[in-house]
Amino acid sequence: MSDLVDELRAGGEVDSQGRFTLDRAQARAKMQKFQLADARRYVLELVQAAVLRGAAKIAFSIDTDDMHMRFDGRPFTRAELDELWGALFADGDGEDLRGLRQLALGLNAALGLEPRQIVVRSGDSQLRMVPGKEEAFTALAQPVAETTIEVEKRLQLEMVVEFFRDLRGSLAEEVYLRERCRHARISITLDGKPIAHGPRIEHAMLRLALAEPEVQGVLALLPNTAPAEVHLVKDGVWIDTHPLAGVGPGIVAIVEAAALRKDVSMAKIVADAGFEQVVGLVRSARWTLLARAQAAVAAGELRPESVMPRLREEVLQFLKLRDVRKRAEVTPLLAAITWMEARTCSDGHVPTVSLADLAEAVTTDGESGARELRYATQSYAALRPEGPPIARVPRAEAGQLARLLSCNMVAVDEALAAAQEREKARLAWQQRRTSPRLGDGKRYLFRAPLPATATIRGELGIAAEAVEGGLATGRIWLIAQGCLLRHVEVECGIAGLELAVEAPFTPSERFDDAARDGVVVEVLLRALGSLPGPLGDLAGRSGGTAIDAGVRGLVKAWLLLALDAETRAGLWQRLGVPEALQPEAAAVAAWLPSPAQLRAGQGPLATLMHLLLFEDFDGTRRSLDELARRQARVGRLEEVDRSVAPEPSLGREIAWLGRGDRKFWAGCSAARRRCSRGRRRWRCAAASASSGPSRRCRSRR
Repeated sequence: MSDLVDELRAGGEVDSQGRFTLDRAQARAKMQKFQLADARRYVLELVQAAVLRGAAKIAFSIDTDDMHMRFDGRPFTRAELDELWGALFADGDGEDLRGLRQLALGLNAALGLEPRQIVVRSGDSQLRMVPGKEEAFTALAQPVAETTIEVEKRLQLEMVVEFFRDLRGSLAEEVYLRERCRHARISITLDGKPIAHGPRIEHAMLRLALAEPEVQGVLALLPNTAPAEVHLVKDGVWIDTHPLAGVGPGIVAIVEAAALRKDVSMAKIVADAGFEQVVGLVRSARWTLLARAQAAVAAGELRPESVMPRLREEVLQFLKLRDVRKRAEVTPLLAAITWMEARTCSDGHVPTVSLADLAEAVTTDGESGARELRYATQSYAALRPEGPPIARVPRAEAGQLARLLSCNMVAVDEALAAAQEREKARLAWQQRRTSPRLGDGKRYLFRAPLPATATIRGELGIAAEAVEGGLATGRIWLIAQGCLLRHVEVECGIAGLELAVEAPFTPSERFDDAARDGVVVEVLLRALGSLPGPLGDLAGRSGGTAIDAGVRGLVKAWLLLALDAETRAGLWQRLGVPEALQPEAAAVAAWLPSPAQLRAGQGPLATLMHLLLFEDFDGTRRSLDELARRQARVGRLEEVDRSVAPEPSLGREIAWLGRGDRKFWAGCSAARRRCSRGRRRWRCAAASASSGPSRRCRSRR
């Protein structure tokens, strides 16, 4: 209404006391220039005047030729009626003054209909108004504690049409009153029938009363999905309807608020700060309404299918992070909106993830500081929901969650798919139950238990085919937690060596192998370190048999692995052990004998030291012990390469060594210190007895 007042004030002046003044005639002239778009809306202005004056009851009686209105409340005084037109320009904003202004607007509009007369009786005064004449004031002999207003129309031909309209109750004034006063919170009757029912919304599924200082009304959830809107009531009259921006469909509010202002047409509400305050209140109250709707669903009072999809869409589209953090009323909504957990492997119950869970699951990147939330678009039936939740979220809703939770949504389907494949592989691995024993369907030269610890146990052996001309490749069964990870075929350096071992191996990503780490290295060193006893026993049993030479080869292969670092390095390389994890000499010494320990010949090593593993150039068989004593006695070891054919008449105490034999001696540190090139005398003697220029001879010191 202040917009109208500002417009009408143009041309007034300020008196010596700083008050705005406008003489009565000038005020009346200005008012006559202003008319409502439809003058018959004057009854609505009169209703607002009555409400502002504190009326509890308003009664209308309308027919074709007159309108009678009666209401209680604070009567208008003679002074107020005398300043009726000037009230629009007076300073102040109290309810009585605003009520007087509304009376002036209503009477001014009624005068625009050219009535026969208008009579206002209030308190002890009467005001009679006739178009084109001065107002007449009269003191009432019997003062009344109410106000009555009569508008008598002129007799015109159109009144015949109005008569029939009145019979149908469709006079314009009646239509306006029924339509625009139905939300009034006081009693209003038309021809004795109530037309005001308070802020009531028909066919609502759920209602919420709005009661704030200077704001009253109701908020409702409708069964349809019509656009959200708010009906704005000013002083008992429904003035305007606005769409509710930021609110989903099917939500309607009726609000009466003192802060609302009408524009110059008196039929619209100005979208100013007061309007925004009202709309903001409605937006906030909407969450309480939806929380009650969710509670009604939980109690069986409302059907879930009619409420939950709309509730979900409302929250995902319009709820803000600050609401999540500060509004207690949204807590039930956060718990009620759920998604399936992407990892669905469970014991008969598929878990869900609530919006509250997701709000807690948001993390902050340590480097960028960005907020992030993991989600998936698919389900992964092989994975169990462990650790922070991962919801299965459609991509459209992922965008809504990013807005709501102010975070980056990180899709982890690729990682989950890989994890699922790994889990499937793990389950398949657990089906491969295996005992750490060699199989019974194969012949072995020997089988022996691997020295057991709290975490390592198994069996080793050498396949008979290793000395019978068959396959010489080694085999290792890597077993963890009683299940086979991998059967590895590898050249171990000892023909036919097989090992079935259970140890705390680290499974590969697909549970089809073991990481080549320190555990694998320890198992192999432990296995090699346990071979002297079984090999010595085997050599003792096989002497003079057809496999004697093959067994000697096995022993010499073991000696080479035990004493030659290069040979062991080849084994680690063939096994795929990273160079950084290959054992140092100190680690090897914990399992394999040093040269000094070998020469000392303690325990099983004594047997190996006395095995006839080598030959002199004249064909005489020699043991490791004999060669070591020979070297110690003369300070050197004379040798001829095995590429030179043996000569029985030559080479007594001349070792006939192959490449592997020499690597063994090179690995023996004590022997290495006393090795040198052969003397020229021996080399010449060997050359004169040879049959070809390819003969070679050396002296090992």
